[in-house]
Amino acid sequence: MAQRRKGTYIYFNFTDVAIFGAVVKKGVIKRRAVVALPPGTLQGGWLQPEASLDFIFDGLLTKLKVPRGSQAVLALDGSLVLARKLDIPETIETNQIRGYLFMEIGHSIVLPFEEPYFDYTVLEEDGKREIMLYAAPNEALKQYTQLFKQKHLRLVAAEPQPLATYFGTEAHHPVATEADTLLIWNANATNHQLIIIEDHVPRLIRSVDTFAADAWDVDVIDDQLHYRYRSDDPTVELVLDEMLLEFSRVLDFYRFSLAREGREITNVVLAGDFPFRDELATRFRSNFDLSLDEIPDMMTIDGQSIPRAYLPLAGLASPRKDRINLLPENDEAPKYPLVASLILLLFGGLAGGYLYWQTDQFADRVESTNDQIQIVRQLQSESDQ
Repeated sequence: MAQRRKGTYIYFNFTDVAIFGAVVKKGVIKRRAVVALPPGTLQGGWLQPEASLDFIFDGLLTKLKVPRGSQAVLALDGSLVLARKLDIPETIETNQIRGYLFMEIGHSIVLPFEEPYFDYTVLEEDGKREIMLYAAPNEALKQYTQLFKQKHLRLVAAEPQPLATYFGTEAHHPVATEADTLLIWNANATNHQLIIIEDHVPRLIRSVDTFAADAWDVDVIDDQLHYRYRSDDPTVELVLDEMLLEFSRVLDFYRFSLAREGREITNVVLAGDFPFRDELATRFRSNFDLSLDEIPDMMTIDGQSIPRAYLPLAGLASPRKDRINLLPENDEAPKYPLVASLILLLFGGLAGGYLYWQTDQFADRVESTNDQIQIVRQLQSESDQ
């Protein structure tokens, strides 16, 4: 049975142009906010060395009224995440898969970055044992964990943003996900992701950059982003053509290399807050004979009207059994920090009491020994006389 995260969590989605945040209690969004980022602060999900998020991130935390020590969950930019389907030898037991991956990544499993943080889901199909591997560069994740520590937030999970988009679509736009084979096209201001779903299981995730962050002037009005394009129209035409060409490539790759049992993409869902969304949809319909379903500008979630740009945060808060967490175990916050602190305090008190008792006993022994030495000296003196 699917479960929600218990208690209150703060969900964050970092993009190259903004940071989205939401306070979620028992799966319900209580507060939400967004702050715009100066161009160059983030690039492809990477925090640039010369940039600083301190004041901007503090402003978002103030808007959300986030107390210190809150539990946080991060949607990791799709440009940072590699998703790949892998075959697992039949001799490897399910509980041995993680150890097998630790041994093979960098050897038989080659990734475009060293020492990645990773997680996976097991796929049982056609008599083969397969997994969907998700990996991200550890240096990028360390940037975020360090930022959250500085802000006294306990980062407990980091999930791929494309997966969060799919989870949000499935939970809050179910009509679009009834098809056996679905393609979610998540287009944003600086990149777009193509996510193929078979039988409610992600099979392919492709993320491609489009515009640079400095191509936009971004304003925040009523917790929504409003974009103004700075460059000339021919650049827009070129980017739109490239996006449609990439869609065609992914479609062909799925048909000829990935599809099972001759399956075809039966439905396409257009998500994201891409500023030229209407033009993109018009061109798509004139070039592809596929049904296109668009996420509305405002979604109804738990009786609230939520802008579609918050869909990944709604996905993070949706109940799932198959969550992916790219945060390494030793960086996760303890599940019961108060209990752990009390236990440490108790053991510290017991240890301190024991050391005090030992010290007191040692002092008594020293004093008794000194008394005995004085008596021996006195007897020796009397004997000499």
